Amino acid sequence: MKKKILFFMGIGAVLLTAGCFPKELEDQIKKLEAEAIQARITEAPKEQERMYIDEVKGTLQDFNGSQVVLSTQEGTYYFDVRYAVVECTEGLLSGSPVSVIYEGQLAGRDTSYVRVLKVADAVHKKEPAATHIAEGKVEAFTCYSVTLKEEDKKSVTYPITGAMQYFQNGLKKGMKVFITYLGEPVRGEGVLAKTMDAAHVKVQCISDAQAEPPGRKEYEASSSLLNQPQEKDRISGTVSGLSNGTLMAILDGSTEAVKLNLDSAKVYFQGGIVIGTHFTAKYEGEIGKAEKGVTVTEICGDDPTSLNENEIQTSVIGSIIGMTANTVTIEPEKGISVICDITNAARTLSRELAVGMQVKIIFSPEKSRDSNIYPALQILDDV
Repeated sequence: MKKKILFFMGIGAVLLTAGCFPKELEDQIKKLEAEAIQARITEAPKEQERMYIDEVKGTLQDFNGSQVVLSTQEGTYYFDVRYAVVECTEGLLSGSPVSVIYEGQLAGRDTSYVRVLKVADAVHKKEPAATHIAEGKVEAFTCYSVTLKEEDKKSVTYPITGAMQYFQNGLKKGMKVFITYLGEPVRGEGVLAKTMDAAHVKVQCISDAQAEPPGRKEYEASSSLLNQPQEKDRISGTVSGLSNGTLMAILDGSTEAVKLNLDSAKVYFQGGIVIGTHFTAKYEGEIGKAEKGVTVTEICGDDPTSLNENEIQTSVIGSIIGMTANTVTIEPEKGISVICDITNAARTLSRELAVGMQVKIIFSPEKSRDSNIYPALQILDDV
């Protein structure tokens, strides 16, 4: 209101000093309006210059949770991806073609002056990642990894979270197994030239049979465990850990952990032997009495495809070692990392997610069958 009064006072002053008549008054008002508009245009802040956006295409060599290492014809690039969105259909598989989209301008291979917006499948990628098979003797086996001594005497550790597992003749150290996986292990350089890094492949299946394991319906049809009436030698419970052929579990109706010997067991876990997986087993021995634990003759994990999201409890537990705009990478055991997409995850946390924080992430094995990025269903404090 004050501005209007001042405006018309200004006009009145002009009229008094200029002695304007009505026609002259109209012309003077138009002039003042034109000057005001021009002043606003002159004083308006200039539009920010459009930021330069480009991409680098190459082959993924490594990912530590917040940095992507990309190999190209020009050389190797190290991109900080802490603020980037990761959108790769099969995950971040070593040896796969990817595009790093960024704003800013590179100075040669110096990436410190750019901000990565997205890591995505390369535009020219049309075929799915090739399937490979590795074989060797088990040196170590946990819920998260298996280490094999392969034919060339190399020891290679594979990440196996959520991978289908089928063993006809028990699970034990020294047994020969076959691993089906996506991606390409990375060969070491220099003094490590004889080593292979399989940290960023996606293991789909582990079995002691070279032939493809039976499907769920086929296995259920042939399983005495699942087809015969419940007997005294049946138990059920939840996986809490695995060390070579010894399964740690919490039996239904109990809070105490027991050890189950799988050396001679027929084993079938469609979604892998993962913490939180529920199972049914036939056993020999007396629970709580045997020093080396109960010997299992057959064990089968629940069918993950039959569960709704509220029933799924399969999980990874570890410390956050890196983050992007939509993922967290956790380390459940030394040298093993698990990448989780947290876009749609429910959060039950005492504080904001941060590197170094210990968390439990619940995921569905079926939703990550062909990707090494696991869609998280829930994120919780690890208490």
